[in-house]
Amino acid sequence: MAAGSALGSPSCQLVLKATGAIEKVYCVDAGAVLLKMFVLKYWDERSGMKLDPTAGHFFMYLAHQEHRYLLSNGVYVREAVWVLSRGRCDDGSVDPPAVYYAISFTNDTDEEQSMATYAFAELPKDFKDDLAVQYDAKLRALVAYSKNEPNLARTEELKKNYRACPRAEEALATTREHYRESLGRAVVFTPNDVINRGCMWAKANIERVLLKSSPTGWGSRTVRRSRPSVSGAIRHGFAPAPITSVPTSRGRACSSLRSAKKTTA
Repeated sequence: MAAGSALGSPSCQLVLKATGAIEKVYCVDAGAVLLKMFVLKYWDERSGMKLDPTAGHFFMYLAHQEHRYLLSNGVYVREAVWVLSRGRCDDGSVDPPAVYYAISFTNDTDEEQSMATYAFAELPKDFKDDLAVQYDAKLRALVAYSKNEPNLARTEELKKNYRACPRAEEALATTREHYRESLGRAVVFTPNDVINRGCMWAKANIERVLLKSSPTGWGSRTVRRSRPSVSGAIRHGFAPAPITSVPTSRGRACSSLRSAKKTTA
């Protein structure tokens, strides 16, 4: 793609690169960029050779983005990225800043494939103080926080929010359901399908940048009395018809917010 997408929620803003990798994650409460470049790389475990992506496509949806491509060993990769956004409750609370990157593999070759997946991340360089990074075995995650500015990341609060976040399937289903409910309150229909899609994209972009700390407030959004039902969203499947898809001839492997893991396809 010529440029990456921007996704968001009332507490978090995410910017993607044209390759599909994460460029930065901005936290509204902290008022700072907490994570910069994040990318995945794949290697063949038996030969030790790096596996590069070949032809693929980007699919842009209202609530998330997907990148589907074929690796040089014949394994098909499907990567989906989104920001958890399920609306606000009657007490004004919203979801914590959480970015998901879900990855699935399909092996259509006649041979068993053994792959290693490595994650590479870059922490922000604009902090004025030292950063501390530690691996939490119980969470199976890397925890980074500021030594001189503990308010930027309260470790115990971070762990609490991490545990409270739903699993990937539920998070995507409820986020998509929130966008359906929010954008479906008023729909513009014209004889031109391109205009219809453009109006829907404009509404989605407004929803993505509607922050809880905005000086203009929440606008006329309806208060959600409880979290949306998951079952009604899941039965629609993993991905509805995309708004648009963009082919890509070659690109780097995309990113994940999970720690490096080993996968056998």
